[in-house]
Amino acid sequence: MKACAHCCLWTDYDPDEDESRVNLPLSLAQLQEMDGTPAWWECGPEYSCWGIIAVDSSGRWEGIPFFQGRWREVNFVYNIEARNMAIYRRPPYEET
Repeated sequence: MKACAHCCLWTDYDPDEDESRVNLPLSLAQLQEMDGTPAWWECGPEYSCWGIIAVDSSGRWEGIPFFQGRWREVNFVYNIEARNMAIYRRPPYEET
């Protein structure tokens, strides 16, 4: 695995290598398995926050991952897939 000298992102990522060093956006399948787990939403420099992944096990929203968070005194719940959100296990700039 190689690090980019300009932006500190990993290039030539091989899935067999240490995934903890690479902070890729979570897939829909991964998010569906993370009910109750904290995650990071990186939407831009002004709007990034921690939240909780919520996935209903039955009913109208069964299997659909939602991001529950709080930003500037406002609680929100967003449908991750419908909003095309990039959700991470940790902030992308965080050192490991």
